[in-house]
Amino acid sequence: MIFTLFMYFMVANIFVGLFKARLWFVLMICLLVSSLGMGWRIWLEWGEFSLVEHMNLAVYVGYPIVISLIITGFYSFISSMSGKRTK
Repeated sequence: MIFTLFMYFMVANIFVGLFKARLWFVLMICLLVSSLGMGWRIWLEWGEFSLVEHMNLAVYVGYPIVISLIITGFYSFISSMSGKRTK
């Protein structure tokens, strides 16, 4: 879990470098990519036993939303800290 949060932090750092003050754009990109990743996972695991434990609408919708909110939160925090440092 710590490694995953570190990776989200790194992605947020990349977004800070790419997109200045575009919070909604970053949120939409994260939501799109996370949803595509969840769809890819469902497609790859279709018919396997491990998919049965994740056959829940809350999981399909919740994971991409939570991931997007975490990355956007990191983005917001990092961009506010980098803005204070440069002024």
